[in-house]
Amino acid sequence: MRRAVMVRLSGFKKAALLFLLILVYGCSAPLTLEYRPKENPEKIKEPVSILVEPFADQRPEKTRVIGSINATVADMSGDKLVITNDPAQLVEDAFRKELAASGFRVVSTDPDFILRGELKELRLDIGARDVVRVEVSSRLIEKETGKELWSGTESERSDRYAGVMGNSSSTISKYLLGSLSKVVTKTLTQMSPVITNTKAAYRTEAPAAPAAPATGTGRIVVTSDPPRAKVYINDVYYGLTPLQLDFEPGIYELSIKQKGFKNGKEKVSVRAGQFTELEMVMEKE
Repeated sequence: MRRAVMVRLSGFKKAALLFLLILVYGCSAPLTLEYRPKENPEKIKEPVSILVEPFADQRPEKTRVIGSINATVADMSGDKLVITNDPAQLVEDAFRKELAASGFRVVSTDPDFILRGELKELRLDIGARDVVRVEVSSRLIEKETGKELWSGTESERSDRYAGVMGNSSSTISKYLLGSLSKVVTKTLTQMSPVITNTKAAYRTEAPAAPAAPATGTGRIVVTSDPPRAKVYINDVYYGLTPLQLDFEPGIYELSIKQKGFKNGKEKVSVRAGQFTELEMVMEKE
């Protein structure tokens, strides 16, 4: 009987010891941070495309140690705050997610704009008061022109008292990600108006109506595949496709030539005040 009681006590002690080990050491591994963007009810009306290039890590020490732990943390041990994420990648992902949440199309090729950034600082020290410091520099490039439309540096520096309950891995993550969110949001707030006020590739304008042919003439509009073929009308050279030419009404013989392709030839009718469109597909020799 005594032996049975002792066995049960031994099992209880083992379970208690296992629980204590999990409590003390189970979460002592590096923090894994998952950035979640804020809901943005005021999304942009037109889907601008942005390529977010990999952010450069400009911190003096480019490690995943982002701070010190000098106070008790309920489910962590050690004196260094370490994250599993690559810090620069974490910031880059934050920008991607916030841009997508704001209605932008985050793409990997053929963008309207390019966002480039540098992580200057990402640090959180846990102590009597927790101190966080985040600083990021960004540049917005218009892809079509290569012009830098905006550049700036945003930062967040604050401290807090963790409270009577103290810190845990959850509260630490929330504090750090909240600070990063403020930096990203401030950056996008500064950057977005520049995009809105820029004539970019995404903002298509209705093409202007073509001018009418000169009085008493008609217009020949000739295109070719491939383009930049030489255009001859009645054996007279006029230029390279695509090409528009005004002629008096009548029948004309049009031919196109390009090295490596068979010549193309058509007769076209020109009518006063009208357009005659001709699209010619060239065959390889």
